[in-house]
Amino acid sequence: GGPIRSGGSRAGVRRSPRSPRRSAFSSLSSLLLLAAAAACLCLFGFAASEAFLAGREQGGKKMKGDGVYDTFVWGQCRLQSLVEPGRLWRGSNARTTLFEVTGSPQEVTEALAHLPAKLDRTLVNKFTKNKMRWKLESHSGGKAVTLLVLTPKWLDKVTFTVAHGGSDGRCVVRAFARSTGFLPVVWPFSWLLNICLFWVPFTDALGEMSWFISNEALKASQLDHTFLETNRPRKNGSSSSTTTHLVHHHKQEVALHE
Repeated sequence: GGPIRSGGSRAGVRRSPRSPRRSAFSSLSSLLLLAAAAACLCLFGFAASEAFLAGREQGGKKMKGDGVYDTFVWGQCRLQSLVEPGRLWRGSNARTTLFEVTGSPQEVTEALAHLPAKLDRTLVNKFTKNKMRWKLESHSGGKAVTLLVLTPKWLDKVTFTVAHGGSDGRCVVRAFARSTGFLPVVWPFSWLLNICLFWVPFTDALGEMSWFISNEALKASQLDHTFLETNRPRKNGSSSSTTTHLVHHHKQEVALHE
């Protein structure tokens, strides 16, 4: 009954160990609650984004809340663009397209870097009929230009790499357009969920969206260009052996059939 000395313990006082079954049940409950919270957040974000985009389409280019919404969505786009979950396993139908363009590499990259000012909220998605969003991500003069494209719910990315083509003041532009994630980027924390879902394959309109973005960008640049070829990379990153070769002037409509 005396006082307990430092470092001592009361005799007979023991903590009963937690049973493995209780620990597993507690962990499972926590995971389910976390998953339920994430699902509710995604559903709320989906409903809010759908309502906002519908209101924007009906009300015109600008509406109340545009600034906050755009800041949030483009912030998520930046985060998702850094990782590009859609390329971690090659689950999407990305497409690489080659063009021959008249002009120096510096002139070509300068024209491509100004595309967002021409295409943002102007170009209409051929599949969903929504106006698309465009933003410049990076510009290396004479070498490469990367643009972010909201379609307007999913984030696509297109990189134009420019190289000298030899004579006649022409150069070759390699356009690599691809989807970056499985879930719409307008959902809250979707960039994080897309990293977890990098293994989920998706059709990406069988590569037609990639072609649409690259082709419309070159047409909007008003650069004199000729379409050379297009292909789809394999899942391991190498180029497909089946390549469609066509040559058209940029004023003509190009129909691809592989």
